Amino acid sequence: MSNIFQLMIHMKILAIFAVFCALSANGASGERRTDQFDFRCFPHADHAKYPRFASSNRDPISLQVTPRVTHQLLSRIFAIFLREVLFYDNVNLIERPQYDEDNEHHRLFLGLMPLSSRVVWPEPTVDLEVWMLPDYHVIPDQVRDAGAVTSSGRFGW
Repeated sequence: MSNIFQLMIHMKILAIFAVFCALSANGASGERRTDQFDFRCFPHADHAKYPRFASSNRDPISLQVTPRVTHQLLSRIFAIFLREVLFYDNVNLIERPQYDEDNEHHRLFLGLMPLSSRVVWPEPTVDLEVWMLPDYHVIPDQVRDAGAVTSSGRFGW
């Protein structure tokens, strides 16, 4: 019972910290920022026994985030899970600027075109809050749909 209570306290502290980090993240509108964090939320484990990397080249796992608070929270909690529970080293948060909502659907559609034509490869990142056009029913071969992680922050507006 005390382990569950401790886990709940850790998760509450983690959520408060993630909100603080999300609200304090303010870059220039066209600027891409990369965060590699060095803090710990869970009790220290000897993860030197279990080092993991995304590839044999020790490539980083890059999580793409926008200034939306729900996106920041989900990405930061997942990054902490990757580092402290699964023991992956070299996890980065890459901040992508948020665009005007009127142009966002058009930009998303154009962003999917290179994936279908195999002309330009995007920078490899993981985005935990992808918004697809409601009438876009074809998923390109290079996009893997892992299903919903959680309920969306805003849906149907």
